[in-house]
Amino acid sequence: MKIIIKGTQIDLTPEIRSAIDEKIGELDRFTAFSSSDVEARVDVGRSTFHHQHGDVYFAKVDLNVNGKIIHAEAEGSDIISALTEVKDQLQVEVKKFKQKGFARRLKALRIWKRFKNQ
Repeated sequence: MKIIIKGTQIDLTPEIRSAIDEKIGELDRFTAFSSSDVEARVDVGRSTFHHQHGDVYFAKVDLNVNGKIIHAEAEGSDIISALTEVKDQLQVEVKKFKQKGFARRLKALRIWKRFKNQ
C-alpha cells in the first residue's frame, strides 16, 4: 500500500508518521488487491489554533482501491484517536466494497449456470 501523508497546521513528527503507517497500513490486509493497486492519501492536522477545548485534531483519508475512492474523516482530542476512528470507518467501507464485488461475480455465475442448463 502506498501512503501519502499531508500535515495541515502541524509538524509531521516521526511518531505521527509511524502511527499513520501502523493504523492505515492495517487496512492492507482487508483489501483483496495487490499492494501496488492501493493508495491512501492521509491528511492530519489541527482544525484551529484559537481554542484548546473540544475536538481540535482531524484525520481525513482517501483510499483509492482499484479506481474506486473510499473516503473517511474524523475529529478527536488527539491525532491517534482521530486516526483510530478513521481506520474503523474505512474497515467497514472496504468490507462493503469487497462484498459488493463478490455479489456481482456470484450473480454472473448464476446467470451463466442458468443459460448453460437450458
